[in-house]
Amino acid sequence: MNNLNFRLRIHVFFVLIITICIFIAGIVWLQSKQQHYQHMSGSKLTTTLTTNEEIQTVTSILSEENLKKLIRDSQPKVVTIEVMKEDGLYFGSGFLYNGEGDIVTNAHVVEGATEITIKLADETEYSGILIGVGKGIDIAVIRVPELIGQEPLKISRRYVGEIGNHVVALGSPLGLENTVTLGIISGLDRSFTLQEYEYVDTYQISAPISPGSSGGPLLDRATGEVIGINSAKVNSETIGFSIPIVTVLPILENWSKHPYGIINNSPEEDPPSYD
Repeated sequence: MNNLNFRLRIHVFFVLIITICIFIAGIVWLQSKQQHYQHMSGSKLTTTLTTNEEIQTVTSILSEENLKKLIRDSQPKVVTIEVMKEDGLYFGSGFLYNGEGDIVTNAHVVEGATEITIKLADETEYSGILIGVGKGIDIAVIRVPELIGQEPLKISRRYVGEIGNHVVALGSPLGLENTVTLGIISGLDRSFTLQEYEYVDTYQISAPISPGSSGGPLLDRATGEVIGINSAKVNSETIGFSIPIVTVLPILENWSKHPYGIINNSPEEDPPSYD
């Protein structure tokens, strides 16, 4: 009888131990489960996403404000060029590129000019003096003595264009002053002949340009510096071409220092003046 009672107590003891173990294990499992779901439903991921969206929004706003400032700073230094020729009035664009009152444009804009008028963004007009124009290369320089000492656009002297770089084109297409278009460099080293001019290793750009835009500056959107001279386009296509400024800077600077008029690698005549 005593032996039976002993066995019964042992059995009850083991059942009790097993029950306690199961109970403790259950508590641990529930705590682990609750902790797991807290991590999965926590706000950390949501907070990270919200922060990224806020950063993107702020970055977008800053980028937009930087672009607006770039345009505001650049427009006063971009000009409309009115050119009187024997068969009528033509329009082009140009930009102030040094402190000597010199304006860069395309040779085809001033070709055959009998009178050149420079119109600023504030509608002020001055007569221009042609101090250098290329033969075979589509660049020219016009001097406006009244603009001596004025701040020019910044010129990039080391820019190397890459496909995808964002650019800003300024000018006066169809005589519409202070027009701005945006795009990218969509091709490199484009060479072709148009009329009497050879275009070598130009930038192909997606920023729309139209007649009257010729001679306007192409700016690097990241720095606001001039990287090209907008010169030509493909008819009915959003494809334009800009002469890299670094390839013609030596010629432009030579004309500014030694005004020649019409240039073909050597001085040929005194610079014409339009009174």
